[in-house]
Amino acid sequence: NFGGPGASGVTMLADSGRNVVPTEIGRRFDLVAWDPRGTGRSAPVDCLTDAEMDAWAYAPGIPSAPTSSDWAKARSDALWFAQKCEERSGALLPYIGTTASARDMERIRIALGLPTLDYLGFSYGTELGAVYSTLFPHSVGRLVLDGAVDPVPTDASEYGEQGVSIQGALDRLFAWCDADAQCPFGNGRSRAAFDALLASARRHPIALGDGRTLVPEMIWTGVIMTLYNRDYWEYAVQGLASAAGSSRDGSLLAMLADSYVDRGADGRYRSNIMEAFPAIGCIDHPTVDSVARYRAIYEQFRRKAPDFAAGQASGGLLCGVWPAKNADPLPATFGDTGAPHMLVIGTTGDPATP
Repeated sequence: NFGGPGASGVTMLADSGRNVVPTEIGRRFDLVAWDPRGTGRSAPVDCLTDAEMDAWAYAPGIPSAPTSSDWAKARSDALWFAQKCEERSGALLPYIGTTASARDMERIRIALGLPTLDYLGFSYGTELGAVYSTLFPHSVGRLVLDGAVDPVPTDASEYGEQGVSIQGALDRLFAWCDADAQCPFGNGRSRAAFDALLASARRHPIALGDGRTLVPEMIWTGVIMTLYNRDYWEYAVQGLASAAGSSRDGSLLAMLADSYVDRGADGRYRSNIMEAFPAIGCIDHPTVDSVARYRAIYEQFRRKAPDFAAGQASGGLLCGVWPAKNADPLPATFGDTGAPHMLVIGTTGDPATP
């Protein structure tokens, strides 16, 4: 499982498996992936039309220094999305949690005729592995959990700490650019140039070849996409330089942003990851409908993550108003279940799983 939640394991294995799994492992093992329930080909959650998703994905989010009215609007937007998911997929929502997907992993093991299951999970895939080893300790073979997430998060860790990690990755991107005289963006002051580009795009959105415009939210999404892989930083600064240059070419940033949300060049979304991600997360980790709770989390983290604290904290509002309850909740505890030892890797500098 390559992470998410919401990613199609089948598509990811077909597209990226050879880049992720070393050749010597591929020679010794058959590589098997599946689409966890609610994603890809496995009864996908459906909340929005493609046009609605365009508007939702790139709508102005909560500002970095939100007022009371900004928080009220964020809650209203969360309620709108939750109601859309209930209208179109309400009967499915209680049955797509991680515990149910871990039970599906056991059915896959049985169907393959394997005495034990060898498993490689990245990011959210580590939570799947943790749940599987808790439910089925005697079915566990070799488990490698890479980029471990906390399977029992608090609201502060869920809606605060990741913002600090993303902020750190963004700051490192700009520091790397400023230290390199060949960096095409910012002339040693890339953060100031980035802020100027955002302000310019807010006043005068940049026209794209497909009829859309490159708005600040799309610029943010394109840059964030590159933070997940150090090798992509070059694309970020090239895209920013092109958009800020005399030609005002926003095509590379738009391509990066669309890749993040899995939007195809034809305007259709190739997967439902933008819907499955919150649907699975909110089913797994229900929380309260309390603006005051998430404002307090924002205040706790705003100095450490000035660009992301508000957006991360306001994400709790969606799970607070989520319309469904998990029919198969996560285990109450994890740990000493009798499973064999497994390899758990905690990454550093990872914007997704700090």
